[in-house]
Amino acid sequence: MLILSRKSGERVLIGEDVEVTVVEIQGERVKLAFHAPRYVPICRAEIHQELADSLAAVADARFP
Repeated sequence: MLILSRKSGERVLIGEDVEVTVVEIQGERVKLAFHAPRYVPICRAEIHQELADSLAAVADARFP
């Protein structure tokens, strides 16, 4: 895991195609902007986990 400190307006590049910009910092909340090609999925971790759990539940129901 890489841990970085960034100020508002600063960017981080991931590979050649993904750019993350710190848009705003308010207290303990940070607002980020992601710029990436359409083929790169970007999803909040909790939403991704909910989807994975739902798909697993469907699979369990279909194939007990």
